[in-house]
Amino acid sequence: YQRRVHGGRKAKEVRSNNTEWPVEFTKLWKAMEKEDVELVRKIAVANPEFMDRRIEEEGGSTIFLSAMRKGLFDIAKALLEAYPFLVDQIYVDPSYQGQNALHIAVCKKSEDMVCHLIDLQPNLIKGRAIGKYFELDGECAYGELPLFFAISTNQSDLVEILLDADCDIFDVDSYGNTALHFTVIHGLPDMYNFLLSKMDEQGERRFGDRWVEVRYACITRVNDAGLSPMNLPIALKKQTDDDKLDFSMFEKILKMHVKQMWTYGDKQCNYYPLDGVDEVDQNTRKIMREDFECHAKPITTLEAIVKYECEQMTKIPLIQRMLQLKWEQGWRRAFIARMIMFLVFFFMFNTAMISSADFPYLWPSVLVLTCLKAYQEYKELKGQGIVDYFTASGVGAMENVLAFIFCSSTMISFPLRILFGPEVERWPLSLSSLSIWIYMSYFLLASQSTGTLFTMVFTMVVRDVFRFILLFSVPMMGFSCAFHIMHPSRHLIECINFTTFLTLGASDASEFVEGSDMPATLHILVVGWQIISTIIFMNLLIAMMGSTYSVISEESESVWLLLRAGIGLMLEGEMPFLALQGQHYHVNWEGFRWIRYEENEGPWIKDDGDDDGDDKDKDGDKKEGSDGKDD
Repeated sequence: YQRRVHGGRKAKEVRSNNTEWPVEFTKLWKAMEKEDVELVRKIAVANPEFMDRRIEEEGGSTIFLSAMRKGLFDIAKALLEAYPFLVDQIYVDPSYQGQNALHIAVCKKSEDMVCHLIDLQPNLIKGRAIGKYFELDGECAYGELPLFFAISTNQSDLVEILLDADCDIFDVDSYGNTALHFTVIHGLPDMYNFLLSKMDEQGERRFGDRWVEVRYACITRVNDAGLSPMNLPIALKKQTDDDKLDFSMFEKILKMHVKQMWTYGDKQCNYYPLDGVDEVDQNTRKIMREDFECHAKPITTLEAIVKYECEQMTKIPLIQRMLQLKWEQGWRRAFIARMIMFLVFFFMFNTAMISSADFPYLWPSVLVLTCLKAYQEYKELKGQGIVDYFTASGVGAMENVLAFIFCSSTMISFPLRILFGPEVERWPLSLSSLSIWIYMSYFLLASQSTGTLFTMVFTMVVRDVFRFILLFSVPMMGFSCAFHIMHPSRHLIECINFTTFLTLGASDASEFVEGSDMPATLHILVVGWQIISTIIFMNLLIAMMGSTYSVISEESESVWLLLRAGIGLMLEGEMPFLALQGQHYHVNWEGFRWIRYEENEGPWIKDDGDDDGDDKDKDGDKKEGSDGKDD
């Protein structure tokens, strides 16, 4: 039986004969559709071989699983009564592989059937639906376990029944997602709160007195991508009705862990947790590895914002305030040091390149410093991988590409000089010079005045110029070929150059037409191209860039904050002794780091009408248990 259920040889033979349905099987199927329990029972008892028959039209379902999918639980119970082994049947089709009757009962929201199935076979709670239909990007991203199905469909009663049946609330799916991750995927803050209380119950039984220190590691446990439940919305980038990204779950989860220290009138002091937002506590990471076998490197909120390029997250006051404090207390110092070192090297390189005869000793110094930079880039390339290195998000990709081009071309130029002389080294050195000058724009991003303009120009180039070139190249090549046909003495490459420079007003049409045996016709083509390229295409480009400017001008500040956050995180990795030293904007309390903030009108993360966590006194009295003082 197990061989047949799991797709063995005999099962394949049965499935291949599905086109020839016996008369009795057809009667059984029609009786099930008519919900005739007694007739189904009678035919099933008389024909036990029908119980394992797979119906390809039903996704490889059996008669029992089909009854479950159609919600015919009386028929399903009658079949189980006649053949108890049917409770172990699962789907073997790749789309629904692993789905059992308990998964279906949970989706059908039948508490009675769930209890009945668990009584017959308690091990059903461990079944995993791993078919394509249930993957995270599939149509039914409910997780693999029946418990996760109940969580994803927001059925707290069924969750309680499954937990009472010894379901492990700390279990994970194949991607390392916990139960809390699925509350975030489906936007269920109430279920998130409910699971926290259930975790406390199971955690105290499982870990005893250690649960106090294990609890936070359990809540912030990351999946295989390094994302905790709080940071998962950043990667999901769900769209709201107005096409804006929805980060409400991030805000609500953060608010659930806020500590309100005191209130006085309309003024209050809140502590927001930084563990997982700015950095992950080392003890928390140790517990994840040892108690939960979670070896993925956790990604903090700031790292996730930069990695997934979520500039809208920088509009949250908590993130804005944190970025400002980190810049003032560490990142700026490291940035200035990095800029000074770059300017020194920049001066040395350009002096050696322009006045090499006057300063011959500079070239060895430039080579040594270039090799040191190349070694640093090699370590980054080895650690991140080739694809991640060149496709890094934010400002990281620009810095990596420019550094790679500069180091490669500069190091190539020295052996070329030795082997072939100074003339041959000019082309790699020109590439080095171009890349190091463009690299200078990296240091313009730190200032808001130049950083916002840079982001706007960069966005216009990416959005408009590339599209314009693709659109412009089609008629340009058409006219170039026409010019070559009308003037065969002109090479096609020469015609392409003429067409391009004529658009920019840098070509002489009369000189190009000279020597043609059809000058009048060629003149008409030239005038036609001037009208199309100058009047239509150039004005189209201006209109496109103007439209883009008006759209991104409102978002330029948040994009700039995103890029500066990327710079800060890069500095923490390259110069931690300067970027991290002296960052004292946090408060150490109860063994964790918090950011303290006093405000007049509610918390930073605005509440959308819920009452959870809202325990301040409307009359201005102090919160119960608080001393009302600003520590």
